[in-house]
Amino acid sequence: MTGVEDMTARLQAVFAVLPIAALLAASPAPAQPGLSDKGHGRDLAERLCSNCHLASRDAKFSGTQMAPPFPAIANRKDQTPQRLAGAIIIPHPEMPTIQLTMSEIRDIVAYIMSLRTEP
Repeated sequence: MTGVEDMTARLQAVFAVLPIAALLAASPAPAQPGLSDKGHGRDLAERLCSNCHLASRDAKFSGTQMAPPFPAIANRKDQTPQRLAGAIIIPHPEMPTIQLTMSEIRDIVAYIMSLRTEP
């Protein structure tokens, strides 16, 4: 794939998920109790994300040292549930595209945000 084709494919992906991102931003925060299941999010993260990320506080190994641990992601000063959901919906180049439902995204976001220890 050429650089132009790659950029075109990325733009098409962004435009395809913009309505979903807008829905997430307009809906109640994904990490609110009752709207998400952080236990299910933990299970999904351990199954789908732990090849690259340290997906829990207890994890001792991740598949790569380049992927930040979930507690570090949760504790970024500018981290919000909406920003985190956007990063899952529109992944960075190294992150594989994984088909998740909106409910699964909310659950993973709730789990990651539950790892936050800094205000």
